Amino acid sequence: MNFVGFYRLLNYTPAPVLPFFEKENVTFRQISDDSNNVSEYVEIQDYEKDRLFITNEIKVRPPKIGSPAIYSYEYIENSVAVGDLNKLKSRLRIILSNNESLISNDFAKLEIATFINDEALILESAKECYRILSATSQQLPSKWLMGAPISSSIKQIIRENFASPKMKNNSFGFRYSCRKIVNYSIEAAASRNSMDKFQYISESIDTYFSRLKNDSSIEITKSEFEETKALFYNEISSVFSSFHSATVSTIQELRNITQNINTYINNDILEFLVKSEIKTLCHIENKHYKVKISDQFQMSS
Repeated sequence: MNFVGFYRLLNYTPAPVLPFFEKENVTFRQISDDSNNVSEYVEIQDYEKDRLFITNEIKVRPPKIGSPAIYSYEYIENSVAVGDLNKLKSRLRIILSNNESLISNDFAKLEIATFINDEALILESAKECYRILSATSQQLPSKWLMGAPISSSIKQIIRENFASPKMKNNSFGFRYSCRKIVNYSIEAAASRNSMDKFQYISESIDTYFSRLKNDSSIEITKSEFEETKALFYNEISSVFSSFHSATVSTIQELRNITQNINTYINNDILEFLVKSEIKTLCHIENKHYKVKISDQFQMSS
């Protein structure tokens, strides 16, 4: 069996590529097991020939069954790093620190950093990508960050790093902005349900408290329950629009609503709004009750 070239899985670089092998005019690729060892070779019958390329820099010897599988990564066009998974990651780290074209390309650095799972480098590169996009558009950086294949914790660091100083430091301004955004959302939702805003909010509160009353996992007395319910009705405002359907689907629903009306709501803004307003307006001292409310609105990016 002989090495015939690398096969591009994607139409861009940097990206992983597959080493292809040939025996008696039949093309094969390796299959690895959970230990990243070669378990077998399988025949490749249909593939796009123009995605197969050869580089003079690298030749690959077909590994034996049971030996470490060969992984390959095209870091710039027609330049490939190969090795078992650990060696490949080590080589890519060295390449990243020495290759001038990669050093100056933060988006390429982010692709490679994600592949080798280097969190420090992912954060560094993602920050620069966000900064570059911020210079061209107000909305593009946030949209890019939402879809970027990086962890939610790194996304949060970047959001905080690039948050407006006014929104960071002016608590009142921040809370007011949250309320305005959610208020626009509830008006759109109420309109689609042929209700006015306050009818829609009242029905949401009714549904929420009906479910709360029947939840045996929450320790709360009847008087506490009635007092809390009264607080909600007495303080009806755009804050409680966030209780749409009164379930943990609230945040996703609000995001869907705002997407329909071409308005973007940051998850962190909504989370801040829900948690801070519950704490401020409900004044419930029962620990289990407070934890339960908080747990219902744990968010994911």
